[in-house]
Amino acid sequence: MVVFLLVGYADLLARAAARFRGSSRWSGPILVAGTASVALAVAVRHAQWQAPMSEARAAAERIALRIGSRELGLTRQALKAGMLFPGPTPIVSLAETTVPVVLCTHRPASYRAHDAVLSCDAPGYRVDYRVGDFEVLVREPSAGGRGPENDLLGKQ
Repeated sequence: MVVFLLVGYADLLARAAARFRGSSRWSGPILVAGTASVALAVAVRHAQWQAPMSEARAAAERIALRIGSRELGLTRQALKAGMLFPGPTPIVSLAETTVPVVLCTHRPASYRAHDAVLSCDAPGYRVDYRVGDFEVLVREPSAGGRGPENDLLGKQ
């Protein structure tokens, strides 16, 4: 999405450059400053949008390390946030998963569905960390499955 915005801005600035070419000695520096300002505004907004994702993934990594798991389950909506996790990242269904740590979000993956609110309620899990619309869920020891106390992946 951001790439298309930047291409559109570049086209707009190219047309402006063609229109003002040779009109003044300041037109070049003004167009360069305008281009840099637009790129900075887009980059700042994008970084603000991604900050909770990064923080949630970092928290999930710390939590997984703390409980001895090398695996992070990701809901489909949290794929982008969790893909840089340094271990296996299976896509999970909250109703059926048994991975020790799950990264979930209340936000849909598409900005077009921004009004939808998703649930991170999962049987046998508790919220260990929350930032923005993201939650890091940890499997309760009493829930069975591959909780931290019997996680084979974390004990290798």
